[in-house]
Amino acid sequence: MELMDHKDPLDPLVQLVVLEKRVNLEKPGIRGLLGKPAQAVRMVLVVIRVRTEILVNRVLLAHLVRLAPQVLLEKEEKQALKVLLGKLAQLVLRDLPESLVQRVSGESLALWDLLDYLVSKGPQGPKGTKGSTGPAGQKGDSGLPGPPGPPGPPGEVIQPLPILSPKKTRRHTDSMQADAGDNILDYSDGMEEIFGSLHSLKQDIEHMKFPTGTQTNPARTCKDLQLSHPDFPDGEYWVDPNQGCSGDSFKVYCNFTSGGETCIYPDKKSEGLSYLDVEGNSINMVQMTFLKLLTASARQNFTYNCHQSAAWYDTSSGSHDKALRFLGSNDEEMSYDNSPYIKALYDGCASRKGFEKTVIEISTPKIDQVPIVDVMINDFGDQNQKFGFEVGPVCFLG
Repeated sequence: MELMDHKDPLDPLVQLVVLEKRVNLEKPGIRGLLGKPAQAVRMVLVVIRVRTEILVNRVLLAHLVRLAPQVLLEKEEKQALKVLLGKLAQLVLRDLPESLVQRVSGESLALWDLLDYLVSKGPQGPKGTKGSTGPAGQKGDSGLPGPPGPPGPPGEVIQPLPILSPKKTRRHTDSMQADAGDNILDYSDGMEEIFGSLHSLKQDIEHMKFPTGTQTNPARTCKDLQLSHPDFPDGEYWVDPNQGCSGDSFKVYCNFTSGGETCIYPDKKSEGLSYLDVEGNSINMVQMTFLKLLTASARQNFTYNCHQSAAWYDTSSGSHDKALRFLGSNDEEMSYDNSPYIKALYDGCASRKGFEKTVIEISTPKIDQVPIVDVMINDFGDQNQKFGFEVGPVCFLG
């Protein structure tokens, strides 16, 4: 056989004839082995598997180094391998058990298919194009805080204003007076005006922090005055709600007993309802607006003097149909049927008998409703009916 003289000692293409030629069939042991077909085929199958695996490794090596498998496996070698596998199939398979026949045939075909695939496989193709970018991943967890940075450079030193040296006593010696004279700074370059302005500003701040209720040092409200001087008694004090020049301050009555109310009074000489300070001077609209802005609640009393005339509740009809109606500063009408902030402190006119009085109180958080500017009487017109009224001060709290 030509394949017997192949130079490669590991060449797997050793036909079955090689095995037969090297084995002396006349020996009893060999003849006895061949008398057992199953054992003989197992031995041949092991040899074929080992040498075929060597061939497969050579083909794989050729692919790794990108060489054509035909360099290692020529056409006549492939043909010889087919003959080898054919002889294996022609062994005395009829004498083998069915399970061993399936194993021999199956393994032979599997080895051949693998080898045929590797040999027929072409060279490696070109590199494919880059795929599209995938979606962005989820945001990671926040890292640990970094170490503190180095300290910054020192800031600029601001020189303080010069301070006048105190006057020396007579007990100082002449030499000490001469040394101190060298340290006195010259304040002739407008420093007196600066110190005068600072002193005036300091006094203004002190007055704002601790008002005394005088015309030159008024408080914003009586509540502020009470906070600064809780020991002050009820009485008349000066206030300046807009905190401007004290020249537009006005005098009010401070009711500290009720929590620091600021009270102004109606003008009794006026035909309509207008309001004045304690000294009878009119209060300008700006100051009145600021006073309301500094207020949380307000109250005002109205006293109705009657003769057979109902002011709030009418016992004869059992209703409030004839209750007084008031017009507030915001042009809002207030009475029993539309305002929960009005109540009768004393209602003697409800019986409509003889001379009596009814005291109505308006206590509201709606500051724009007071002071009242008009009133409407509903139970009047009979021959024996008489009435009169007295408008009380309006007091702002807050």
